[in-house]
Amino acid sequence: MNSEDSLRHLHWGDQLRTILRSKKPSIVVGQGSRIAWAKEMKTLQNKLGKDKSSSSRIQEMLDWYKENINEIDKPTIANAEQFRRCFNWLEDIRREIEQDTRVNRIAW
Repeated sequence: MNSEDSLRHLHWGDQLRTILRSKKPSIVVGQGSRIAWAKEMKTLQNKLGKDKSSSSRIQEMLDWYKENINEIDKPTIANAEQFRRCFNWLEDIRREIEQDTRVNRIAW
């Protein structure tokens, strides 16, 4: 991993922590170090593949999650490890919501 990747992982961890603290104040956000959160993001990226599409998927999910966090009840995410473990589930939820939105637009 180069320093650019490490900075990206730190950024994603910081971004997730900010989303959780600002959008879900009722959830106790994990207090792990920035390094621990970055390691979870690195693990997630490694699981998805080390190509640009994995970086895009993670960033797009963080952006989507920021906008939709209050619209979904489950999963409850309080730290980077939970985000990593729930990533595929979140992608499925996102697809379902986007599909429902498209169907509703057509119906109207």
